[in-house]
Amino acid sequence: MFYYFFDLKKFKCNSSLFIGSVMEGPIMASEEVIISLNNVVKSFGDFFAVDNFTLDIKKGQFVTILGPSGCGKSTTLRMIGGFELPTSGTMLLNGEDITKL
Repeated sequence: MFYYFFDLKKFKCNSSLFIGSVMEGPIMASEEVIISLNNVVKSFGDFFAVDNFTLDIKKGQFVTILGPSGCGKSTTLRMIGGFELPTSGTMLLNGEDITKL
């Protein structure tokens, strides 16, 4: 038997940015968090591209980031990928701090 669970979360940003995760069973996502963003902020001068963003992605989750232009989607992915450094907050990959890599 397979089932789908959809969880849509909204977080504070200059625009509406949504995180949605879809997990398929019976092989659901484990409780093991592989990517963790905690109170991440990215500002460019007085402009806050990402403002106090927190997200945990568990092993096996399929995550989508949705939102209008300029709301911080690409900036968030660039920080996870190591192409941008957050202004503040922490980012963990498999429990290891990658904030300043």
